[in-house]
Amino acid sequence: MKTSLAILSALLLAVAIVSTNKARRRGGCCMVYSKEPQLRKLSLNKIKEHRMQEITGNCNIPAVVFITQRNQRICANPKAKSVKRILKRLSRGKKNKTQDTRRKQSKVKQ
Repeated sequence: MKTSLAILSALLLAVAIVSTNKARRRGGCCMVYSKEPQLRKLSLNKIKEHRMQEITGNCNIPAVVFITQRNQRICANPKAKSVKRILKRLSRGKKNKTQDTRRKQSKVKQ
């Protein structure tokens, strides 16, 4: 009885570890922030997408996750000035693209 309980516990632990590692590899959680030089080298046109990571489950730090054109994941501290600056520029860029699209559509209608 004790042996089967020990085997079952070991199997459950192994499954939990494997599933946690798979989640991290798929771009799940940032466990540490990327080094500052990576952020300095990051230009806006190299950022494909970004998302906010909240503290939940295995994700133990709040982070901004930048995904580059080469699918490199950069984990950044959302409180850092450089990160705030990048997010501000990204949001400005999206607004400008939306306004450009509206202008083009209005010219076509005329």
